[in-house]
Amino acid sequence: MLSSPPWQMPVNMNPLIVFLKNPEIINDLQESEWDVLIRFARNAKMLASLSSIVDRLADAGDVPRPVSEVLLGDSVRTHYLQLQARREIYELSKAFNGANYPVILLKGAAYIAREFDFAEGRRISDVDLLVAKEHLFDAERRLKRAGYGQQEALSEYDEAYYREWMHEIPPLQHAARSLEIDLHHTIAPPTSRISINSAMLFEDLQPLKESGFYTLSAENMYLHSAVHLFFAEELRGGIRDLYDLWQMSELFASQQADFWDALIARAELQNMQRPLYYALLASQLIFRQQLPTSVQQFMHRSRPGLITKALMRRFILRVLAPVSTGDLGGSFAQWALFVRSHWLRMPPVMLLKHLLFKSYRRVNIKRIEE
Repeated sequence: MLSSPPWQMPVNMNPLIVFLKNPEIINDLQESEWDVLIRFARNAKMLASLSSIVDRLADAGDVPRPVSEVLLGDSVRTHYLQLQARREIYELSKAFNGANYPVILLKGAAYIAREFDFAEGRRISDVDLLVAKEHLFDAERRLKRAGYGQQEALSEYDEAYYREWMHEIPPLQHAARSLEIDLHHTIAPPTSRISINSAMLFEDLQPLKESGFYTLSAENMYLHSAVHLFFAEELRGGIRDLYDLWQMSELFASQQADFWDALIARAELQNMQRPLYYALLASQLIFRQQLPTSVQQFMHRSRPGLITKALMRRFILRVLAPVSTGDLGGSFAQWALFVRSHWLRMPPVMLLKHLLFKSYRRVNIKRIEE
């Protein structure tokens, strides 16, 4: 049984994190504790993951019926979404049949295609693809010929924003299906403050024989998830994405003796040291992950300045590991990370122009509506 109410726990005793690290506590949970755990899991979009972990426990105690119904309902929905994703991957494979370049599945689509255990209950709402920039035109042409297109016409500004500044084209969707397709040519905006060596993403690809697609190498798969969570977004993926990182690294390290050293080497070659630092820091702080000495040394030489480190440590804990249900909503930390994500994506002058244009358009839309 948890030793104290969740709202009084220290940061490492966030109830969802406690369960993810120690699923055997299922036998000691009271209904009131289940209620709090369900709230945290729902907020993190991890109810189905919670359900899959419970199902795998051979000695699981009796789960209260209301809890079982909630878990079952979300699990059914999540498995349906995964089935849709598998169908979409199959349809996409037909669109790229005969392409003479690799097409790579990213993030959730890659995790379920590789059948990782931690992806069993993972919610998926889109399919991310990656091709080299020189093949982007052909890839988009193939998708459009297969019936994929933009669901809403974009303004000239937004079209240019995607085409010139972003790491992906505008989202596509098939007219007869609901999953969004995001076609990338790299994993971070070209205008951002890290200059990623995109060519190295296409090294050591892992083939998926059934679909003809590929996934990134173990090191690049981890680095992409780190960039996505700690650089390209404002920790929007939350604890779910950090859980992916933790589970991924544990799996890869068990399969590949030199994984950690290879990961550090790849991060340094591809200019991804800072996102990797934050991913490792968060895994240490929140999941108490034990890291090899070589990784600790990397973190020491890759750390930011004292003020930035202190602020990011506080923000990471506040956003990814809240200690009470009252902390699950918006916060200053989330706002600050939102500002940081935009600051990292664009140079100051470009960011100023972008924000001014967005503000001007928002005011005009409001006037029209009034």
